[in-house]
Amino acid sequence: MQPHLFHITLILKYAALSNQTVGKIDNEKMLRIMIMRSFNDYIREERLDEVTEFMNDLYIKNLISLLSLLNENKVNDIFTLVEVNRQLGNFKKSKKILERVTSPSASPLKDLYMIQIERFNPELFRLN
Repeated sequence: MQPHLFHITLILKYAALSNQTVGKIDNEKMLRIMIMRSFNDYIREERLDEVTEFMNDLYIKNLISLLSLLNENKVNDIFTLVEVNRQLGNFKKSKKILERVTSPSASPLKDLYMIQIERFNPELFRLN
């Protein structure tokens, strides 16, 4: 099987982090979020048969590293923190962070995440 473009992109992005070509924390955070999204494209596009054990291991390591770059006190990090913790199976932590969201405009998204957390669902889900 020939590697798919996403697979190559995922490996290149991870290699960039491994070689420490990324200097600033914000750049590393953005790159790790891009890796997470690249991997999630396989799920969204229903191409799970292309996901290798190697890719899955990189993905999990990436999520764990991403956690250390996110800040619960930064509004822009909150839902990413919720999602990463949920995908790693840290449902209590995910729920605790989500309960701190009080903005009425975030209620629909908060409700969608809460449903998945209460179902103990670590899988990617559609927001629409």
